[in-house]
Amino acid sequence: MVTSIWQMGILPGTLKRRVETSQGHHGDRPVLVVAVAAHDTVGYGESAALVDPLPGDPSLEEVLRALDGGHGRRLLAASAARGGAAPPSAVIAQLFGTSPLDRAVSHVIEMAVLDAELRSRGETLAAWAGVSRSSAPMSGLVVASVDGGPDEIAAQVEHLLALGCTQLRVKIRPGFDVEPLSWVRRAAPHVRLHGDANAAYRLDGDDRDGPRALAALMDVGVDCIEQPLAANLVADHAVLRQQLSIPIALDESLASPQQLKHAIAYGALDVACLKPVRLGGLAATVSALTMTARAGIDAFVGGFYETSWARSTLAVLAAHDGATLSSDCTPPATYGLSDDGSLRTGGAGVLLPSGVGVSGADEEFFAARVPVWTAFPLDA
Repeated sequence: MVTSIWQMGILPGTLKRRVETSQGHHGDRPVLVVAVAAHDTVGYGESAALVDPLPGDPSLEEVLRALDGGHGRRLLAASAARGGAAPPSAVIAQLFGTSPLDRAVSHVIEMAVLDAELRSRGETLAAWAGVSRSSAPMSGLVVASVDGGPDEIAAQVEHLLALGCTQLRVKIRPGFDVEPLSWVRRAAPHVRLHGDANAAYRLDGDDRDGPRALAALMDVGVDCIEQPLAANLVADHAVLRQQLSIPIALDESLASPQQLKHAIAYGALDVACLKPVRLGGLAATVSALTMTARAGIDAFVGGFYETSWARSTLAVLAAHDGATLSSDCTPPATYGLSDDGSLRTGGAGVLLPSGVGVSGADEEFFAARVPVWTAFPLDA
């Protein structure tokens, strides 16, 4: 039971299938949940921070320390200035700085406060975001490994296509790119296919990790290369984009709304992968989707192995008019996380939540799943 204005808890979790990337792997997936008592109700937010994040992203431990420390005290000060009430969701991002950790904290706090606001008004997240559709197209992650092989890939692809995925993504790296993409393409000859490089290649690289290696992926039938170069090399991506006929998507490079603006101005991308935890929250993501639409840039919403209820918020964003490509909003079972079945699929993709709040989940839902709530900051 939530008894104070700001509380947090941990949901344990482990991915059943380890996801290997060019920068490491993801396995353990404990989830931080934040609760805020506001507007005569309780709102909930889920952090997307990982135990072992990609370079540049804050870890789950760092987000926990921030809430126990300076970021949590800043929230208490903001509440005290309002007579003990939580600040509005629209100002949460202004309470912190612009670092990746600031934006990750802003994301989970904004979600919790917005949830309370929507519950108090009896409003859905879709209505708040200006979304009128009832479903969103899905992109599924195919987990490839050197020890796996084409049969394992084919089974995953069959399952994802049966769910209704219209786009597939597979992690690639130098020396292991043509092979996994070929396996997926053979299993799904006509589906849109992304190769997610997680910054593994170099503009000055050789036939294994340079532009020629990426160009060779055209023969596999890949439709897009996601984040081929390091996140801070926006200008290099603009150069690479002129050298390749394969569209380039940016992901880690889009770590703030300002960086998205710069990437568009540089001509560094064809596709934007927009992640609320990196941009600083749901409101910032809606603004980013509007920005890409005005610029004529394709976009989709990316995820971080969320639980069902948090992934449903991505489904709402994925149904925004600015999300022109299929987004990462498949049910958690597709990437091996425990699935409570609350995120449902239909003929046109994943179905948007119809309940009030950011996900439609209520207090009983969280009371049954979070064993211990702890007030923060602990040293206040």
